[in-house]
Amino acid sequence: MAKQSLPPHPSRPTGRRDPSTGPLAASPSRPLRRSLCAVMLGVALVLAAAPPVQAAKPIAISDPILYWNDVSLEANRVSHSNGRGEQTGPPLSARALAIVHLAMYDAFAGASGNPANLPAYLPGLSPAPPGASVSAAVAGAAHTTLADLFPSQRGFFDARRASAKLTGTPAQQAAGTSYGVSVARAMLADRSGDPGVSDAGYVPSTAAPEHRRRRRLRR
Repeated sequence: MAKQSLPPHPSRPTGRRDPSTGPLAASPSRPLRRSLCAVMLGVALVLAAAPPVQAAKPIAISDPILYWNDVSLEANRVSHSNGRGEQTGPPLSARALAIVHLAMYDAFAGASGNPANLPAYLPGLSPAPPGASVSAAVAGAAHTTLADLFPSQRGFFDARRASAKLTGTPAQQAAGTSYGVSVARAMLADRSGDPGVSDAGYVPSTAAPEHRRRRRLRR
């Protein structure tokens, strides 16, 4: 009786190499390999001729408003994660950012000479000293309001004030800072009577057409 041969298992190699499959089929032709080598050599030469990559330097924001806007947004972000409960939640966050930016605006406008297109928000502000640095005035207003609203982050505000690029002579910077601080204090005093976010003392009205009165009439 002749011995029958079983077909090879699909996963078992047969010992034959199919030229249409395997590494030989995937390998590029000699001209293509030469082209790839030429491209790689060209890239290597370009990289070798390029200057060495230096560490990225912090971007200096020349606009004082944008600079301190960045600081205030970071302070707002940190206040929601550091567990100190300073200006957390939409109402308090909006109020705090409004106070900081209104103080910066009035300090900027006053140090710029109160032009007609920049009317003051707070009435009765004293004029800025002649020659006061605008950037220093904005820095003084922003730093003072931020430190009052987010006292746990004062160290961060001090560091950003020290790294801010102020314009003018030391005397002009001192005059601008002093003016900005005075504007910030006036702004904080003006907003000191703002209501909080607690519902203590709130008494809903039952007079028509209030919703509670309507609901009672429908019963």
